[in-house]
Amino acid sequence: MARYTVARLAEGLVVLLLISVATFLIMRLLPGDPVMILLGEGGGGIRMSEEQIEAIHRRWGLDDPWHVQYLLWVKNMFTGNFGVSIFRPGVPVREMIFEAIPVTFNISAAGLIIALALAIPMGIMAATKRNSLFDYAATIFSTLGVALPNFWIALMLIVLFSLVLKWLPPFGLHSWKGYIMPVMVIATLQMAVIMRVTRGSLIEELGEDYVRTARAKGLAERRVIGIHAIRNALLPVVTVIGVQFAYILSGTIIVETVFALPGIGRLFTDSVLHLDYQVVQSIVFLLAVIVVVVNLLTDLTYALIDPRIRIE
Repeated sequence: MARYTVARLAEGLVVLLLISVATFLIMRLLPGDPVMILLGEGGGGIRMSEEQIEAIHRRWGLDDPWHVQYLLWVKNMFTGNFGVSIFRPGVPVREMIFEAIPVTFNISAAGLIIALALAIPMGIMAATKRNSLFDYAATIFSTLGVALPNFWIALMLIVLFSLVLKWLPPFGLHSWKGYIMPVMVIATLQMAVIMRVTRGSLIEELGEDYVRTARAKGLAERRVIGIHAIRNALLPVVTVIGVQFAYILSGTIIVETVFALPGIGRLFTDSVLHLDYQVVQSIVFLLAVIVVVVNLLTDLTYALIDPRIRIE
């Protein structure tokens, strides 16, 4: 187990290195100059000379060679210094990220908890009552949930609950009601995937020999399903939950943009538009770290769910 963990950590470090290099290069290859964008939006019509613009570039280190900029950024990341925003001069990137994280975390965590609480029982019920009316309804729901884009679901919720019923605010977080529709969008998408995988995995397990043997011994159906089949069926579900967690982090970009929420997603899109290199690179790197850690924890969880698995 220890050797496996070390190997996975080494793989994760390689992935983080490649992601950091790719993010850095992509941001530098984007057309435009962050200084000119800043002057265009906040310059107030003030005309600056070439010498003044070059001085601003030197101030932010934008005139250094790319490899120097990259190494300096990596050094700052490992020391916990994410740098300073270009678009919001003087504001540390770490402060901007820590202000946005609670919003994204609350929405993502609430959506995932609701999805798990509803999708797994519904998937189990659909598998045990195969070809029933409930199974058909659950299949239709999961298909629509996977097929429909999250921005369309978000817009339809705004039309229904904000414009027609006038129950919820269409955007912002002026009160706790502002969380309801974003959480509904994320929970719907997660429920569709998790329920579909739970149903398919449990149906496959119910056809295995050990289940038939348990039934032949006279064990109650509830015991056969609850103790034997469900535990084995949860293995692919755990994998999906790990993948979906990473998807939530990227999916909130669209959700937060539609609902105008001050989370990581919206901070990321605004920073890309303004070519705020330090902010974009820091967000991508931190999200990559979270995904790598979650994938490692997912793999290690296998041995806890199924004792037949032995990681050498």
